[in-house]
Amino acid sequence: MEMENKEVSLLFTGGWDSTLAAFKLCKTFKKIHLLTFYHSNSDFTERSEVNANKLKDRFGHEKIIHRIIDFDLLRKKLYHGIWKQDVKKYGLFLIECECAACRIAMFARTIIYNLENSIPYCASGETQAVPFNPVPGLIDEHLKFKNRLCSDYGITHITPVYYEENPHHRLFELGFVDKKVERRKFPYEYLFYKTQPTCYIGPMSAIFTKFYYLPYRGKKSFEERSIEYFREKTDIAKQSIKKYFEEKEIDVNALIKAGNNISK
Repeated sequence: MEMENKEVSLLFTGGWDSTLAAFKLCKTFKKIHLLTFYHSNSDFTERSEVNANKLKDRFGHEKIIHRIIDFDLLRKKLYHGIWKQDVKKYGLFLIECECAACRIAMFARTIIYNLENSIPYCASGETQAVPFNPVPGLIDEHLKFKNRLCSDYGITHITPVYYEENPHHRLFELGFVDKKVERRKFPYEYLFYKTQPTCYIGPMSAIFTKFYYLPYRGKKSFEERSIEYFREKTDIAKQSIKKYFEEKEIDVNALIKAGNNISK
């Protein structure tokens, strides 16, 4: 695809995966919009500026746009919007689901940003070798929903570091970080890395999954419920996107059409 004259948004935490993704995108796209999301259970969002500024210094300030976006209302709508119904259906599994709802909300908010700014591509730092992956292959299933959600709005989702086994090592090789880390270690070199925000929900979800749900309910049950939850919340995300533009009296189909024309 001809991308040299195109723009792309990137879900950007400032951590290893998204920073390496940004580095690769800078080699291909005309302009990169780094989107860092903030919600009420996260903190130190300003840390994302460290690597965002390093990218600007490396590739030029005109090429990199960094935005910090509060998406707390959308995240809460996805996770708490039909809470009583979800409790009856999913029970304690909802402890695991808050991270999924958060991720879907990030994609929904990115789609809104892309449509408002006529950006035909979005990217994320998704990797197969993500830590705390309880069920191999589940990330691929989640990715299908994300790709389909973006595609429904004429946006192409790309994952430039999906097959990178150690993004930090690659950043060291590229001269972007000055300390070599051979592997991700829990928790000091991943969760509390100095250039990305901290979320207080993720560790609780990982502990619940590893020490309660998987031992007692098994991987098959985990996978089935996770996929069903993703499917339901993706549909709610689409309703939220529709409502967002209706409240602004904007024709979302016209925005999709404009974005499709730009991508050609």
